[in-house]
Amino acid sequence: AQIIIDRFHIIQLAMKAVQSTRITLQRTINNKRSRVYKLLKSNWQFFITDQSKIDSTQPRWFKGINEYLYPQDALQLIFGLSPKFKQDYKIYQAVLRAQRSRSFDEFSVILSQYKHSHSAMDQVILTYKKNLKSIRNAFLQKPSNGRIEGINRRIKQIGRTAYGYGNSLNYFFRIRLQLFNRKHINASFINLLTKKTCESDKIIRFTSYISQTL
Repeated sequence: AQIIIDRFHIIQLAMKAVQSTRITLQRTINNKRSRVYKLLKSNWQFFITDQSKIDSTQPRWFKGINEYLYPQDALQLIFGLSPKFKQDYKIYQAVLRAQRSRSFDEFSVILSQYKHSHSAMDQVILTYKKNLKSIRNAFLQKPSNGRIEGINRRIKQIGRTAYGYGNSLNYFFRIRLQLFNRKHINASFINLLTKKTCESDKIIRFTSYISQTL
């Protein structure tokens, strides 16, 4: 058996480091009305988006500052303020590229060339090196626990939707109904509709016969 770290969590670890560095930088800005502060606060999703999915040839609307900017201009505005954020952002994007191309050699280069900057990314790199063998398996092998993660999320959503269950057996029964017997439920529902339709036709025919007799 081989231990394979889920690829989603490899990316998530670096993403959280970028978010932590962004929040730390945001808190150091005293002027809450400045363009940089509003750019960091209102556009946090932009800073964790894969660069391959960002169109750098067209300006985009940035909330908070309420103006159009080219993505590279917005990044340079923040990079000029914090070299730490620049390094963490570039490391995160490099990890995304390595994962997208499934290149473990490229990922190894990232670890070997990383320079400590006393930011949240330092601990991420140490974690990567500590679990390097399992991460290598994630790059080279296809299996993933993504399906299990999805099932767990749906089970939690069932509990939230019902505001909790007082009887655990009812909770388990609901999980089984929604996750494992969907085809059976759909077939039963169609049969029920068909049965109700047939019964309705019988009632209409019987009513018509009675009216004609009378």
